[in-house]
Amino acid sequence: MTTLWLDSGPDGWRHKIGDEPVSCGTQIEVRLFGEWVSGRYEAEDLSPRAPRPAALLFYDNDKPPLRVEEFTEARFPRR
Repeated sequence: MTTLWLDSGPDGWRHKIGDEPVSCGTQIEVRLFGEWVSGRYEAEDLSPRAPRPAALLFYDNDKPPLRVEEFTEARFPRR
């Protein structure tokens, strides 16, 4: 099982899926309530001084983004 997790480095916080860093605007999939939900990854408060950044998934233009908790099962869409 691969999860979304936070890594802290000299340049600040960075979300990763497995060992691969996730960039804002990237399409990802997260498993919520047993279903895979696809959307655009964005993050809040990625500055080095931020307490803990939040991962957001924009999955529907008519709904607010989902806040994705650390260690949620996640993957990059199959290409």
